[in-house]
Amino acid sequence: MQSLRRNNRRDLRNMRENTNSTSTRNIVSVLITVAIGLVALVLLSFTKKEAGSGNIKVGDNLQSKTASSSSSSDVFQEGNVGGIPYLHCGVAAAPSSSSPIIIDLVLLHGSRFTKEDWRTSGILPKLCAIPNFSVTALDLDKSAGHDELKSVLVAMTKDSLIHKLPAAVVTPSASGKTIVDWLDDIPELKQYISKWIPVAPPAVMRANEEQLKQLAGLLPILAIYGATDAGGKLVSEKLGQLSQATVIEVPGSHPCYLDSPDEFIQHVRAFLE
Repeated sequence: MQSLRRNNRRDLRNMRENTNSTSTRNIVSVLITVAIGLVALVLLSFTKKEAGSGNIKVGDNLQSKTASSSSSSDVFQEGNVGGIPYLHCGVAAAPSSSSPIIIDLVLLHGSRFTKEDWRTSGILPKLCAIPNFSVTALDLDKSAGHDELKSVLVAMTKDSLIHKLPAAVVTPSASGKTIVDWLDDIPELKQYISKWIPVAPPAVMRANEEQLKQLAGLLPILAIYGATDAGGKLVSEKLGQLSQATVIEVPGSHPCYLDSPDEFIQHVRAFLE
């Protein structure tokens, strides 16, 4: 009898342990299921939020490429004009009788550079942020002369990249040939170029001195050179002496506009306005 009672108590204890173990496993299983569900909900919510807020990079890039460039200084119009690749930004609308005079500025480049250097240096967007500036950077070939420059200026006017000729032009280094080559016909030069900003163009040293003297009082000139560019200093001083150019030295080397972009912008703005 005692042995039977002991067996019954043992069987009862085993049943309780088995029941407790099963209950514990069931509770753990339920908790894991709930946790997985919560994680799934959080991930789904995050994905919808990201899609709704436009943080997907592909969408951002597409939007920036299709956005209007008429009023933003950091969105550029790109294309070809007269067969020449360009970047353009700034004032888009034609001036009214009550609006400020629009300043059309054309940026050329030296032999080792492209129009993209004007953008990546920050010069192009900062110039375009000036309210009345309309700016175009061209990839005119380094061997181009005044005929090529004249042709593209006319095409730019037809395509409304230039509002009205004459326009101001920046000619760094080798691109200065486009203006020096034009000195044989200064009256025609004045019809297309309102102000000239040469940045150390070597072609000036080969120019006829009498022709350079004729520019004095006819064509406003801002000659800029870098502090460490000895050749650029000679060019600028020659223009100062013969053509009454305003001569400015800024920190930097031969492409001083890239070395000191803010100083360059400051002097160009003051000269053009």
